Amino acid sequence: MRGILNKLTPEKFMRLVDTVKTLPINTTERLSAVIDLIFEKAVDEQGFSSTYAQMCQVLSLMSVRGNGNDSGNSGKSEVKFRNLIINKCQKEFEKDNTDELRVRRYKEIDACNDPEKKLELIAKYEYDETKMRKRSVGNIRFIGELYKLRMLTSPIMMRIIGTLLEKGDEESLECLCKLLSTIGKILETQCCQQAKAMSELDKHFKHMDKIVNERQTNSRVRFLMMDVIDLRQKNWVPRREDSKPKTKAEVQEEFKREEMEQQIALASNTNRRDDRDRERDRRRPRDNRGPQTCEEGWNTVASTKGRTSFDSSRLKNTFSRPGAAESKEVTLRGTGFSSWARGSSGGGLKDHDEGKQQESNRFNVLGDGMGGSALPGDNRRGGPSVGGNRLAPGGGGPTRQSGFGSKSMPPPANDKESAISAVKKFVGTDRSKSTSRPESRDNSVSRESGDVLKGYPTMDEETAEKFATAIIEEFIHNGDPEEAKLCVKEKFATNTIKYFVAITLEWVIDRDVKKRRMVGQLYHDLIVENLLSVDQLLEGSQSTLRMTEDYIIDIPQVCDYLGEVFAPCLNDNAVSLKRLLELASFAKSKKANVFACILAKASQIMSPNKVADMWNTSGLSWCSIIPPGESNEAFLDKHHVAFTVDRSKSGSQSGWNSQKVETGRNPQMLEMGWNPQKVETEFLKLFKRASNDEIFGWIDANIGNDAKSSKFIRALVTALVESQATTSNDGSSICVSEDFEEKMKNRLAVVLKYVDSNEKLEMQCIYALQALSVKHQHPKGLLEKCFNAFYDSEVVSEEAFELWAKFQDPEEQEGKGVCVNSVKNFMRWLKEADVEETETHA
Repeated sequence: MRGILNKLTPEKFMRLVDTVKTLPINTTERLSAVIDLIFEKAVDEQGFSSTYAQMCQVLSLMSVRGNGNDSGNSGKSEVKFRNLIINKCQKEFEKDNTDELRVRRYKEIDACNDPEKKLELIAKYEYDETKMRKRSVGNIRFIGELYKLRMLTSPIMMRIIGTLLEKGDEESLECLCKLLSTIGKILETQCCQQAKAMSELDKHFKHMDKIVNERQTNSRVRFLMMDVIDLRQKNWVPRREDSKPKTKAEVQEEFKREEMEQQIALASNTNRRDDRDRERDRRRPRDNRGPQTCEEGWNTVASTKGRTSFDSSRLKNTFSRPGAAESKEVTLRGTGFSSWARGSSGGGLKDHDEGKQQESNRFNVLGDGMGGSALPGDNRRGGPSVGGNRLAPGGGGPTRQSGFGSKSMPPPANDKESAISAVKKFVGTDRSKSTSRPESRDNSVSRESGDVLKGYPTMDEETAEKFATAIIEEFIHNGDPEEAKLCVKEKFATNTIKYFVAITLEWVIDRDVKKRRMVGQLYHDLIVENLLSVDQLLEGSQSTLRMTEDYIIDIPQVCDYLGEVFAPCLNDNAVSLKRLLELASFAKSKKANVFACILAKASQIMSPNKVADMWNTSGLSWCSIIPPGESNEAFLDKHHVAFTVDRSKSGSQSGWNSQKVETGRNPQMLEMGWNPQKVETEFLKLFKRASNDEIFGWIDANIGNDAKSSKFIRALVTALVESQATTSNDGSSICVSEDFEEKMKNRLAVVLKYVDSNEKLEMQCIYALQALSVKHQHPKGLLEKCFNAFYDSEVVSEEAFELWAKFQDPEEQEGKGVCVNSVKNFMRWLKEADVEETETHA
């Protein structure tokens, strides 16, 4: 029987089950032994539990004649397979050995005086506890699979769910989540037929909601429960298919389907490159900044020879085709120094294709000496460098230098400047976008949106709702605005983008505050990137805003909710106050309420002072907004916008002190001077809860002009690193995870704003990192990952890193030798990159 179970797969299922039926299972002992083997397999191999459950269903009618001497079978004439397997599952479910194991092992551990033996006992206890927990989850999964095959009934499942909720411990709640995710859809379908059963199921889910909201368990189990609750709200349609055993035919069919989908995707996107891929190509990760350490501890030294390998196939392709001799000069000119640099390090097909695209531009010859088609003033970060791309060891990408503002690049020659200006006059000003942000984007024209939106120009409401809902749900779940913007760009066009606004606004209006702010921030980003004009935002929002009076009946806080959605649009002056007032006017009699709520919520993001400045320069007056007969002062106080007319009320009435992220203004901090230790503590909270915009608002309100001081930069950098690193239980040490560098890059925009290419403040960043490494006894990889992140994010320049390594400041010598040694790979990479850049220029 054990041999049959070891070979059991969906492909061989029927043949092996028929073999089991032929076995001489003719006594109670043999039947019990077979059931024990099946049960242990099902519990240990959760991925195959559905297959073992199917076997139990086929064998459920098997029975043997009972023996009067058998325990528990006295007087029974027949013992059925079905009864024994269910009893086995029930006994395993009713076992509660965890507490008993914990008490017994703790006594044993406390009684042990040998430190090494105590550590061994602790490790053994943790292993046994994990094993027991895995067994419990496996058993509950098996029970769920048996229920799906109608071997158990719905009342039994409801009792099991109630029991697990009543226990309320971590293991029971984890089993509950596994059970509901396995049987939820079938169970709810069965309960719908009986009002009492449905009421009981709703009660269980309310209990789960309470556990989640009151944080009665740890984060891991709480998130499992949230996933189950969301799964029910989506009609039990999982985000991804559960990995179950498949037959060879199913695997082959799935492979063919995926291959066909890939071909369709490639065919539909032949001439369109993903913006994100292009950005990644421009700024490839510098994984080879130094020797890589293998598992055995050996260092692999980067080879210069390997970096300069030449792809001869590119040369062959260039000169072997007919007419290549005539186009040789054009090819070399169109490719430019940067493309040859990439080709010499194995640029491959992508670089060759880019070279072909450049050939087609007859004006490319004018930019020959500048390594590409970058025009003066095209200082977009991450763009191609002037004079060629500096290569990271092993085939990196372009450096942080871009445009003629680079520190190490000389200004262009006059003849080149005149050539470029001639090209700009010919192609017009719309061929290169200005990097300066306009005062307001209210005048953004739809022509710009039409140039970037590539979706369907016509679509019905059902299709628009399908696309918009899918995009916004994915964005809320993943929190990736770049992915969301790309999907909007691919699905909607200039004349259909208003549907996206209308559908997503209606979708999010009664969700939680986090989701409303995320959607509002997405509107802001779409406007900033000219994917959505302000007119389109207003047109898409008016249908929902016109229902404000009706919404208030069911959702009394609807004005606050609308304020949370549209408040982010005020940031960066993406939408002006006048246009927001125009938007609020769609709410008719609730116009003033909606507009005031937008300002109040915006003050929590940007700080009351910034909103007050916008109000003062807008030329608006509350007298013309507030309904006649209502006291202006009472209205402003009620909606927490009194700071617009009286800045002294910004601290108490704007809601700035009551934010969940604790980004409140503290006037005493500005008047009496601020304490770096207290600021570090505050930043530790902010970096874990608040957005970058909220952090900027807190700094403006509490630090003021000191934001560019050395002690503030040190406090900011220290708090940032400690907030993104993993801290030990006692808080005495920190370590870095694999995604530490990426997490840092997401937050370094805060530091970049205040360092602002100031060499003195760049040095303070490095000294702060050095002090932090010394404080935590030089955690492995911390300093090098920080240096990578600060360099890639353009917070600290290579000149500052080199100066730090050479400069002997007596006040900054503690632990510096160890720090310099820990980043020797990074410093070596900087020197090699400079040498390669010099060779490229030559």
